[in-house]
Amino acid sequence: MIGEIRFDMGTLDFSGKTVGALYVYPAAVQPVILTNRKRDISSGDIYYRYNGANLKIGSTELQQIIENRVAALSQSVLGKHISNIMANGIENSAILNLSTGEVDGKGGKFAIDQKALSKVAFVKEGQFVETSGAPTLTLVGEIQERDVSNLDLYPFSYTESLGKVRNQVPEIKQNEFNQLIRDNNIKTNRAYSSVRYTSTVKQKKFNENGTISSGEAYIYNQSAIDFLVKKAKEIVDIRASRTECK
Repeated sequence: MIGEIRFDMGTLDFSGKTVGALYVYPAAVQPVILTNRKRDISSGDIYYRYNGANLKIGSTELQQIIENRVAALSQSVLGKHISNIMANGIENSAILNLSTGEVDGKGGKFAIDQKALSKVAFVKEGQFVETSGAPTLTLVGEIQERDVSNLDLYPFSYTESLGKVRNQVPEIKQNEFNQLIRDNNIKTNRAYSSVRYTSTVKQKKFNENGTISSGEAYIYNQSAIDFLVKKAKEIVDIRASRTECK
């Protein structure tokens, strides 16, 4: 569990005396950020162990933790992908977007059907484990050529997206929902949204160079809904904690 603090307790025999011992394991994901308000500790606070004291973390220490995390991620994940690309050859490699099902390679793009994509997503969630380098999942079926529209990849309108978020977080206000979209750049992130063009010419310009015409509506996918639900819950929790303090 992300943010979970793992520790072991026990006793040791030391110079004829029994001594209690507590060992706290290094966090799997750092920094560990508080999510609930308790007394004089606020949600979002990060504490650091300095010499002889636990204090709110300073900018230097926080920056170092972030740099270490990015470096570790690059070595473990990005490094593996680069090694695979070099071994397989760039012309034989492609990138799969698990949010949209788009596969982008040297020869062009194609899309994986949403039903099959939901099974592929299990790999992302860690439900399968590789054994001796063997594939964790095999897709079986016939490849069918058809036009994939934006509505296939991003099926929800703004109104539908707001409704789906409110189904899980009824307390979220519409202006807060709009703010989440703006603050997190949802509209400019193709992993979450796209523009719903009615003109094929405008759609082609957008696909080729990202040109966005004014006044166009945006559509969203399930990944956007999941992300916005998470952020909406954080807003509601913060609002509740402030109410308790009054």
